[in-house]
Amino acid sequence: MTESWGRYPQARHAAEVRLHWRAGLTLPLVGPMLAYGQGRSYGDCCLNDGGKLLRTAGLDRFISFDSASGLLRCEAGLTLGEILRLMVPRGFFLPVVPGTKHVSVGGAIANDIHGKNHHRAGTFSRHVRRFELLRSDGRRMRAFDGCNGIWGNYRIRDEQLQFIKVGRTDWTCSQPREQRDALMKLLAVSSRWSVFGQHLDLYNTRGQLLIRFESMGEANVRNRRN
Repeated sequence: MTESWGRYPQARHAAEVRLHWRAGLTLPLVGPMLAYGQGRSYGDCCLNDGGKLLRTAGLDRFISFDSASGLLRCEAGLTLGEILRLMVPRGFFLPVVPGTKHVSVGGAIANDIHGKNHHRAGTFSRHVRRFELLRSDGRRMRAFDGCNGIWGNYRIRDEQLQFIKVGRTDWTCSQPREQRDALMKLLAVSSRWSVFGQHLDLYNTRGQLLIRFESMGEANVRNRRN
């Protein structure tokens, strides 16, 4: 039997699957299924009586951290307490913390938790820049904050950089053209590029950085310059 933080109700699941790795992650072939982090939710929203439960506590890794911006990238099973244990000695603190630190990042996003500073900081999702969602049918979806998103791919042929399969969202802002026009102007004056890790950088003729693109997945490219 599995229960939530309120200890009621209790649920009996057909199967409980423990997840440990993002790469090559496989889900049960039949549903229904539900992700379960630390079980700190009230009521039954983290339970799936009669169905399958995906325990995500094993997905607890830090992926990257930018000390200049304070931007953290991590897996969904990592708890807020583990984040604080690493970040507080470095002078950082989470903008939103609920009544317990034993909450997973995935659960914090799913329940859009809030803390005592709700009137100032808002809810947890206000501070999430991006997240990836693995659907039960195996498809991966990525969500972004802000006004509009621009994404795509590129290829390098004969030291020439070419963008392919570029897309954008236009319906989330009243004036979507401004972001697109600004990007087109930067692309028009860029003359050099470099690929390093998960970043694609574009420069002008003086070597000044104009724009940086970040990989949405696990980048697997060689570092190159032009």
